[in-house]
Amino acid sequence: MRTLLGSLVEAGTNGVAMTCGDTNMRWIFPILAAYVADYPEQCVIACCMENRCPLCKVAPTSRGSSQHSDPRSEAEMIELLKQKASDDQTPEFKKTWTDLGIRPVFRPFWVDLPYSEMFEGFTPDLLHQLHKGVFKDHLVKWCTQLMGTFELDERFKAMPDHPGLRHFKNGISGVLQWTGYEHKAMEKVFLPLVVGILDDRAVKAVRAVIDFVNYSSLQSHTSSTLLSLQKACHSFHEHKDVFIELEARNPPHFNIPKIHSMLHYVELIIRFGSADGFNTESPERLHIDYAKDAYRASNGRDYTIQMTRWLQRQEATDRFMVYLEWIRKFKDSEGSYKAGDSKAGEMDDLSGAVIATQKVVSSETATVLSTSYRIAANHPQSLRGINAQTIIDQHGASHFLPALQSFLSAHNSIATARWFDLFNLYKRLILTLPEIPEAKPTTLKNIVRASPPVPSIARRPEEPAHLDFALVRTGEHNRRTEGTSLEGIRVAHVRVLFTLPRIYGLSIETPLAYVEWFTPFSTCHSSSGLYSLSRSTRMRHVYGEIVDAGRIIRNCYLSPNFGRVKNPSWTSINVVDDCKMFFFDPYVDLHLFGAVATGKKHLGSDSKAFNVTVSPKLKAVGTVPSFYAIYDVRCWMNIVERDLWAGLCESAMYRFGASGISARRNEQNEISRLTTSSSPNEKLDEELEKVSSSLQPPHTSIDINSLSSTTTSYVCASTISSPQLAFEFDHAEFHRISSPRNAASGYAARNGTIRLDAQEADRTTIETRRKKVPR
Repeated sequence: MRTLLGSLVEAGTNGVAMTCGDTNMRWIFPILAAYVADYPEQCVIACCMENRCPLCKVAPTSRGSSQHSDPRSEAEMIELLKQKASDDQTPEFKKTWTDLGIRPVFRPFWVDLPYSEMFEGFTPDLLHQLHKGVFKDHLVKWCTQLMGTFELDERFKAMPDHPGLRHFKNGISGVLQWTGYEHKAMEKVFLPLVVGILDDRAVKAVRAVIDFVNYSSLQSHTSSTLLSLQKACHSFHEHKDVFIELEARNPPHFNIPKIHSMLHYVELIIRFGSADGFNTESPERLHIDYAKDAYRASNGRDYTIQMTRWLQRQEATDRFMVYLEWIRKFKDSEGSYKAGDSKAGEMDDLSGAVIATQKVVSSETATVLSTSYRIAANHPQSLRGINAQTIIDQHGASHFLPALQSFLSAHNSIATARWFDLFNLYKRLILTLPEIPEAKPTTLKNIVRASPPVPSIARRPEEPAHLDFALVRTGEHNRRTEGTSLEGIRVAHVRVLFTLPRIYGLSIETPLAYVEWFTPFSTCHSSSGLYSLSRSTRMRHVYGEIVDAGRIIRNCYLSPNFGRVKNPSWTSINVVDDCKMFFFDPYVDLHLFGAVATGKKHLGSDSKAFNVTVSPKLKAVGTVPSFYAIYDVRCWMNIVERDLWAGLCESAMYRFGASGISARRNEQNEISRLTTSSSPNEKLDEELEKVSSSLQPPHTSIDINSLSSTTTSYVCASTISSPQLAFEFDHAEFHRISSPRNAASGYAARNGTIRLDAQEADRTTIETRRKKVPR
């Protein structure tokens, strides 16, 4: 190391001219600021024994506690090494030398490096310290002692599959070659897997470790995430003794270097930034490229020379390929080479997929996701013309026809859904998640599958159906998730992705999804903190519904609640249908964990800004059912002879989907409390007249922020009779969510249509289908 870093002594002291990224020459003073190494190498560099901490002076028998110790000092270490080399060794020196566990390394390479503090340059190591160390080598081992190898393997075998998640079909006890990929795959499902069989204190310790690993892996940190990281560390130390009490940890202490390293993570992240930037997992991959592959290319004799020569040839080949690619750019004619051609080719292979991109539309007070679709040019041949009965059988969509009939009735279609009607299906929905600072931008591709089983053909084995869980916008009020990233969101099981046939007389071109709902986020498990969910039912039957695919935000993962002992009949194929209770698992990927853990609305649940459409003739020309505007108001009705007026009250919800006006509403411009009146006021008529006069063909926009809150509320509720302005809101929904204010409020219109008719200026025409709302 002295030879490798020797040039930094002169350059760091006197500086050197370097070319920066902007092509300008600058005088630079390069110094050694961070050193990425595993634990044994850190101990060698820190000149300490391997039973000590290279960062602090903690005693060997105190590494298992949560107490912090004084940091090591480079100046103190140099002085002790000099004194060790001399004959002046007092009893006090010998005691200090022994207490600090110093290893006699004379003249370390870092002594002459300018402006460097070696003991402050060690970085966290996610791979060896957390993934492989604390989790795999210790926590999993202790839990296996408590659960038993057979039970642990059986639970891993029965876990449902998920896009991008490794499924341990043979359990974990038989895995011989462990890598960081396997460790992370285990971490994603381990917490819900141990619930029910382990002691509550052990489950809390497992949760603390899983939380600590995930918080440490975030790409960006705030004071809130660092505080949560510190709390997770303290929670583990608070509950870790249960493993000794249950005799899972032997010997009975936690003086383990990797467990002690957890105390330094907050300090190191503050010093260096995200721990993922210094993860040894990145250079670990080079062992394969530069050592293992090179050795396999040799004959095993004098392999060092052969490996070096092989690497030189590989490097020369790579450089020549880069040169040829550079030459090709100049030889190709203009427009013949495009960087996006490869992506276009990839899209051609995605037959049967609906591809959606979620873009973030930001304002000072709101962040909203708008979803745009690109549909595959052709449906797969195997998914064209599938009758409803086959869909019910192969997709397990038992309520498909009743849900479809309700959807048709909500859109005023007189057609009847029958078992022999034919549908064109999609295999999966592909979304691009919005970028968040906590997760890598390379992990934004999200897939929701709804593919039927594929029978075995020739040598190709049979493939089961892949029907994923997803987070879907509902706009419902939930005090448990209010103000979090899960607000207005519910879990659903996506069974079918399809397009509506034209025989039903509706011009809906966007893809639809048949989903089966789960209960809202309400109950959290006491020890794991995971949301406990079950299938939602109506009249003791599964609650299925046809929704626009644009309401699907992303996939999610539900883990079965195995209880004390796993049901022997459960497998990864049938557990989704046979299990009654599930846990919502936020650890399935860092994007979901980052959004849920930080509480930021990165999941598309915030709909303060919204879009609707107005046709040139002030009549709706089509619907965009993927969009839903959410208001925190209660809708109740007061019927006065021929007219039906809608009043809005605080603290409830009114939801509608529509096509037309492009409107933006600021969060600060909240809907004020209104009272019903026999007729609109004059000021309101004047503002509506201004709005209607501004509409010019083919379409235009209305800025709702420019209107008063009273006008906004009336426009959205469609309660104003005006000869100049007419709206048609398709599949509007009223929900009564609290006690009625009067007798009429006991009724609500579900899946009805509200229309303001400009032809009848003397009154408001509201057409709805009445339905009693159960208390």
